[in-house]
Amino acid sequence: RAAIAQVIEPLGAVWVADPPTARRRAIGVPMATLTVLNVERISAEAAAGELATVARAAFGYDWATGGARQAVTVSAPDAVQSYGRLEVELDMGAVRTARDALEIAQARLAMIARPGWTLRATLDAYLAIAPGDTVAVDHPRVPAGSALVLSTARDRGRGTLDLVAWMPAGSAPRIEMTQRAQAVDAARPDDNVTFRDGVATFTISDPAGNPLAGAAVTLDGQETRETDALGRVQFRAERGAHSLSVYMAGYSPFDLEVVV
Repeated sequence: RAAIAQVIEPLGAVWVADPPTARRRAIGVPMATLTVLNVERISAEAAAGELATVARAAFGYDWATGGARQAVTVSAPDAVQSYGRLEVELDMGAVRTARDALEIAQARLAMIARPGWTLRATLDAYLAIAPGDTVAVDHPRVPAGSALVLSTARDRGRGTLDLVAWMPAGSAPRIEMTQRAQAVDAARPDDNVTFRDGVATFTISDPAGNPLAGAAVTLDGQETRETDALGRVQFRAERGAHSLSVYMAGYSPFDLEVVV
């Protein structure tokens, strides 16, 4: 279980034992409502320990180097202003594409970029609730709202179900991408960089894989050129390691480390 948790928790998922599966941690449609009619005991305590306003997701594990080849950083600007810059690292080595990494990072930060409550409740056992489910809370002893079930334990002898849930406070924050970094190795088949007759061609794209046309790209902090309609830019370069700095209207600047 610990090994499974190490893999799925950075992806914003929880483990369900029956049937064995990983489920995305996200507030959804409530499966049940916790009220005075079906709750034996319930309590809530502030859960600010996981609060973060900036998340950096490293993805695309590289077996040759033993690390992630790419990373994307997202932030919640309003939360940064309210709580400061609280950073969290998300290890998504199993994620292969920038699109998936960005989607998961945005969803994860939307959950943790605001304070919340940890709910503990003992319910009637007939309620079919599992980790990953959403429950509505309408009980006079705790704040009202929707909560994400984190764990459950059924006591068949007592006919009860103990659960732990997390309930966010306030509305979901605005999330935006602030940086994307990428390590590209031309020795491997890769569409991002080609090298021929002393000319290196780089293809610059956004996290969704769409080419960035008109982006200003600086090679090794010296020469700057713009990408064409297909996101391509060319420089005369020597074989070896180089750095690219990319500037594009509507995006935060990001850097690429490349080997040609």
